[in-house]
Amino acid sequence: MQSKSMQKVLIAICIGLSLMAAVACGRGGHQRQSIHFARLERIMFDTPEAELSQALSDFNREHATPLLHIYPDDDRFMSFVYEFRNNDSVARCLDEAVRRSFGNLEWLELELGDALSKLHEMDEDISFVNFVTYIGNEGYANRVKADRDSKSLVVVIDQYVVSQMQRFGYFGDPLYLIRLCDSAHLVSDCVEEAVRQFVATPNGDQTLLDYMVAEGKVQYLMEQALPDTPDSIRLRYTDRQLHWMQQNEVNVWGYFIQNQLLYVSDYSQIHNFVDDAPKTNVFVNSAPRTVSYIGWHIVRQYMKNYKCSVKELLENTDSQRILVDSGYRPD
Repeated sequence: MQSKSMQKVLIAICIGLSLMAAVACGRGGHQRQSIHFARLERIMFDTPEAELSQALSDFNREHATPLLHIYPDDDRFMSFVYEFRNNDSVARCLDEAVRRSFGNLEWLELELGDALSKLHEMDEDISFVNFVTYIGNEGYANRVKADRDSKSLVVVIDQYVVSQMQRFGYFGDPLYLIRLCDSAHLVSDCVEEAVRQFVATPNGDQTLLDYMVAEGKVQYLMEQALPDTPDSIRLRYTDRQLHWMQQNEVNVWGYFIQNQLLYVSDYSQIHNFVDDAPKTNVFVNSAPRTVSYIGWHIVRQYMKNYKCSVKELLENTDSQRILVDSGYRPD
């Protein structure tokens, strides 16, 4: 028989191994990707001027991606950089707000690393290794950028402090977008842009159904990668908008069918159901982007019934087949 002291040693070893496994893995027992955001804004604002050109050149080499446009050997570009960091009062104000709100991004690196690991397990092609933040004042539509080929994800970090910029009139952004310029949406926005790089779309003009299924694929994968994220955050809805969609899904679907809109490809006729907006104009007190919600339910039902791989789902551009095989019928 083993001595009690030996038993204690073995127990301690087992506990230690268990703790090491827990640290190595994220929630759900999968291997979490360790990611790190390179902070271009810190290079831009904190590097001594005499060293800035070389620092930008080094950064450009280490984090090469078509999403960044850095030209340290161009005198005109460097003149713009010096003006931006030394004399642009708006840029300095944004930098101060970013320092306060996002001085430490460990929480983002942990949560996003966990989500990207889940996506990679579902489809090994979904892989990102290059992560960058910078201050660019480029508008809400460009808040996060992803590039599949260079495996890069770039966050225009100042877009997530725009809600603090009332003194500048929020740079002209409407209030329904200002609400979304918040850290609560940052992880979800990053995952969304990452997923979009892998959603195949039909050649030629897309129909309303094509938009619906494509958005449904995005929402389905986001749901799998971010299981603890509220639907309202993932869909970029207020609680009231989410409740409206839950209560009116059958009415929205009925409107599409009654007005024969599913196969319309004229964007001027269908953009109201696709674009960011405070609401969908054809419905009173409604939610925007109705295609996202309905498409999510179509794809979710399709994956439940058809049981194809995520890779097959992302590459399938036959929206009609996906709709039929889903058996989607809103109650």
